[in-house]
Amino acid sequence: MKTNITALAIAATAVFASTGLQAGEPSKAPQMSPSVADSPWGLGLEAMLLKAHSNEGIYDEQDQEFAYRATLSYKAGDNLGFRLRYFDFEGSGVDHPEITAIDAEVFDTFTLGSFNGEFSLGLRSASFEETVGLTDFSGYGPTLGLELTRTITGPLSFYANARTSLIFGDDDENEDNSFLGTTELGLGLHYDFTMMGCQSFVRLGVEAQNWASISDNDNEDTALFGGVLKVGFSF
Repeated sequence: MKTNITALAIAATAVFASTGLQAGEPSKAPQMSPSVADSPWGLGLEAMLLKAHSNEGIYDEQDQEFAYRATLSYKAGDNLGFRLRYFDFEGSGVDHPEITAIDAEVFDTFTLGSFNGEFSLGLRSASFEETVGLTDFSGYGPTLGLELTRTITGPLSFYANARTSLIFGDDDENEDNSFLGTTELGLGLHYDFTMMGCQSFVRLGVEAQNWASISDNDNEDTALFGGVLKVGFSF
């Protein structure tokens, strides 16, 4: 019995030594994904295939169109960070929307049980133009975002995010002050890897956007929906 106890003690000591823990120490939290990793700089590039939709079907001739979004971020040692995001979409056909959005945000990370999370707050500059109704809107307003990731197995995770903005501005065609609300929802799969010594990731998912009460000059909503492929690097 004494021999068995001694063998178990030696084995336990070897396990703790291999994990870098001392007896009585709690286990370390799971490694964060690169979107919330410890590397200070982050770059994200997204290729998007989106189609425009409208309440009254004025975008019936729309095809799926390429759009893109780029993100540059910096995060301090306490996980509080700052980032810039740029989004651009242009529809097809005679009647189509053209949308751009620039976000300047402060973000922080948190954990919620088995989930890694990120909360963001900032300012959005946006423009919305279309030939239908001659809408030509541009403005500024606050934006609020939330993202959750959950490990499935190893480097593979599930992600879900949401962002909402309230934009105050002017419609140059109608010469009046107005505002619009925007909503973005996304979900998909996230895969972590290392490339050339950089913490990296790739995402494949879907995204839906709604630009409320702006289209066709009569309070119609414009929605975008489609697939998203994103690659990101932390360095």
